[in-house]
Amino acid sequence: MKLLNFLALSLAFIAFTSCQPKTAEVASVSNATDASINGSWSTDCLVNNSSSALETFQVENGVLTMATLFYSGTLCEQDKLIATLIQNGQLTLSGANAALDGGNNYEWLQTVAVAIPNDSSIVDFLNNESACGTSSWTINQHVSILGCSAANAFDFSQVAPGTIHYGVFKIDAEATPNSLLFGEDCTIPGYEKICPTEQNRPTVFRNLTYFRR
Repeated sequence: MKLLNFLALSLAFIAFTSCQPKTAEVASVSNATDASINGSWSTDCLVNNSSSALETFQVENGVLTMATLFYSGTLCEQDKLIATLIQNGQLTLSGANAALDGGNNYEWLQTVAVAIPNDSSIVDFLNNESACGTSSWTINQHVSILGCSAANAFDFSQVAPGTIHYGVFKIDAEATPNSLLFGEDCTIPGYEKICPTEQNRPTVFRNLTYFRR
């Protein structure tokens, strides 16, 4: 396993762009409600060379919790879990997106971002690199990475606490299971993949599909 390549993945809505499954055709859904996005969603297994990951999130009572689980092989849950990334924050839906057919705007106020090494080799690597400015990483124990700077975070760079992400999503409620797309990530220096203003709200959807579970 190439730890350097593995851990250099972005922490915000991680995408394996070279090997994503083909995005499903999503029907137009206007005026999405809290109920339409509530519940649990996840991608299929995302394979990147010799490792894999699952992106999952849950929306409940206006709070969105995202988790990305990394595995040692290419079969996701059939392989060993080696690292977990968790993000959390308040989700607000703000109406239809006039520029994207079926798109709905949202704002996500990020308040939590933690990394959890679940394998001793990951712990050793993070401590050797002083990832996020600390060499006290411990197996199965979380470390807050919210607000870490790129200079000391070893690609664990995260926005400051309280940053709002302006996004867009699209649900196909007719599909079985329901499918969902998010807008493309931003590439603004200092904000990683978080879109920090209304003017930066995505204008296209990511090539990554989530399914209701």
